[in-house]
Amino acid sequence: MSEEEKNNITILDESAFMRGKLHGKESSLQKYANLVLGHYSFISLFKYELIMLLFGGLPGSLGLVLRKIFFSGLFDSVGKGVVFGKGVTVRCGKNIVIGDNVVIDDYSVLDGRGCNDGKVTIGNNAVLNRGSVLQSKLGPISLGDYSTIGAGSIVVSQGEGVNIGSWVGIAGGCEISGGLFKIQPPEKPGAPPFVRYTKGPITLGDNTILAYGAIVIDGVTIGKNCMVGPGCTVISDLPDDASISNRPGIVLKR
Repeated sequence: MSEEEKNNITILDESAFMRGKLHGKESSLQKYANLVLGHYSFISLFKYELIMLLFGGLPGSLGLVLRKIFFSGLFDSVGKGVVFGKGVTVRCGKNIVIGDNVVIDDYSVLDGRGCNDGKVTIGNNAVLNRGSVLQSKLGPISLGDYSTIGAGSIVVSQGEGVNIGSWVGIAGGCEISGGLFKIQPPEKPGAPPFVRYTKGPITLGDNTILAYGAIVIDGVTIGKNCMVGPGCTVISDLPDDASISNRPGIVLKR
């Protein structure tokens, strides 16, 4: 890595962050509480476990009603009319803010463990479809009003944050993930043979659409009103009103 590159990046140590959570001198119960709550409190942990056990996987309309009542206490704040599907995973919910009329479908993951001084913020009328993931490993995440994350799509903050604007449509199977790796000789015995770093936040402008299977990597800014075609990997910035696509499939040989 050149000196110029080093001056324009921020070194990450997400693995050390997790080791601090899970391999300290605390008891196993305290380590578990650090992972799911971000701190240890027996009363808070008991409340969390009871809510998830009794209502987390409860099917049908009864489950929807009871989760609407009891899940709100797991988060920093929850707006009006929020719907929680069954099997939703909540970690460090006090780092998560949910707006009005948000829909969080079955088996989604909301993980605010690495927000630092920020939050995972979900705007009004946003939709997280089945099995989608918002995971803060390091840095905040912001999902704007009326934006949608498709089934099985993953948004991971491993750098300086992920900022998704309003009316953004993210189709199923997409991946938005900060953080990069640089392979290099270990600095000392037992150290990993790579360094983890970030070039900056990921930003998706208002009214932008990611088609099925699109990937957006660390430090990329996509402007407003953009269209990213299915299966595209975006590795550099896109201006407003841009449209990109992979080459259509062609028959090479019969």
